[in-house]
Amino acid sequence: MRRFRKFLVIIIVFVILALGGALGMIGYLLYTPLESLAEEESPVEFTISKNESLQEIATRLASEALVRSARLFLLYTRFRGTDGQVPAGTFMVERGKHLVDFHDDLMVGQEILTSVLIPEGATIRQIARRLEKANLVDAKAFEDYAHENTVLKSYGLDIPSLQGFLFPDTYYFSPQESMENIAKTMVEEFFKTLAELEIDYTAFNDSIFYNRVVMASIVEREYRVAEEAPLIASVFYNRLEQGMRLQSCATIVFVITEEEGNPHPTRLFFSDLERTSLYNTYLHQGPPPTPIASPGREALSASFFPADTDYLFFVVNPAEPGTHTFTTQYSDHLVAAHLLYIKQES
Repeated sequence: MRRFRKFLVIIIVFVILALGGALGMIGYLLYTPLESLAEEESPVEFTISKNESLQEIATRLASEALVRSARLFLLYTRFRGTDGQVPAGTFMVERGKHLVDFHDDLMVGQEILTSVLIPEGATIRQIARRLEKANLVDAKAFEDYAHENTVLKSYGLDIPSLQGFLFPDTYYFSPQESMENIAKTMVEEFFKTLAELEIDYTAFNDSIFYNRVVMASIVEREYRVAEEAPLIASVFYNRLEQGMRLQSCATIVFVITEEEGNPHPTRLFFSDLERTSLYNTYLHQGPPPTPIASPGREALSASFFPADTDYLFFVVNPAEPGTHTFTTQYSDHLVAAHLLYIKQES
């Protein structure tokens, strides 16, 4: 009996030592920093795809020497109940951390976002190229998406494309962001801006509202000084009221660059005003079929709240770059245009 008790004590001690050793080893694996890697470049970028499995994530973490063991990372996330919560995105992660800290940082890590500037007056094509340059979308796929009828209807828009509705701004997108969400963010920002400007677009019928956006896109391409945007809008609305053609040079540039695919002209010639296109407002009455660009805040405000003037003409003021001379009489306009011509030729 004594021998059995002695044997039992030995077994218990052995088990305790074994458990202590195992716990010690687990503690070592979980809480000992990867000191051998601490001097390497840190932090580093680590991207997790939306459809990537936890096994694939763990394997890559181990292969890139961010964790000591893929199996241990898998076991620990399952123990913590976070195996289904590993976020997708691109993150900055620290090398040389022990597994527990590394796991916690990854779960609440600050995702790296890609900044992309969409300038005022950009077209869908130009926006798509900027997004592609930022490695966010394929340019052609984005252009096609912005013209899909089902997409337009999903926004409640009965229009040919999202031209004019992709609001210009600086955006911060995850490298994993979908093309659909990128477009949606820009459209939502457009309507958010209307609300901030106290523009109740629901008070207009669809046709009038759309033409206001078209006008805003023209104003965007015409004005240089913010204070003049409402004046330029008033000129175009006054022309429409009097049955005149809009005669916007910006629409001619749109024809040359967007429809014909030519470089942006440094100046326009009389021959350019005869280019065959529905967007040529020198040949056709009324506004062009669609917006010619993405209008910003100033242009949108000017289009919906134009200045109250009798102006019918404007021309660049050579004495004050960026400003225009506004006139009511054509004879006065010719004088202002002649002064500009003299300045350009001198």
